[in-house]
Amino acid sequence: MELGIDVEGTRLAATLDLPTGQVRGAVVILHGAQAGHRSYFGYMHLAQILPDAGVAVLRYERRPRIGGHDVPLADQADDAAAAIAVLRGYVGAVPIGLWGWSQGAWAAPLTAARNPGLVAFLILVSCSGVSPAAQMR
Repeated sequence: MELGIDVEGTRLAATLDLPTGQVRGAVVILHGAQAGHRSYFGYMHLAQILPDAGVAVLRYERRPRIGGHDVPLADQADDAAAAIAVLRGYVGAVPIGLWGWSQGAWAAPLTAARNPGLVAFLILVSCSGVSPAAQMR
């Protein structure tokens, strides 16, 4: 199902893959720095396998970079919270978590920390245990 997520005057195109039966949970995919499209093969793979287990998957296009600069993590967290709000309308009261890959694994816990009670769980893949600045050093 094609959707849109409205954030700060921008509409992010999104795709929601729902289970054919009962929805038991849901995940919002958060992007790696170089994998900001919902068609990225890893995100597509999750959308193909998780609905069979009763898990809805929401994938969306990452907010565009401005002037070649990366999207600030705070903006990525805002986008993730907006995505959860949209998803909630389709899945009801099931647990919704964030599946963050690489840079998305920084945005996921930031989203959870800034929005207590919004995020039921985190799945962090290829994440770093230090800040972005420390990793770059």
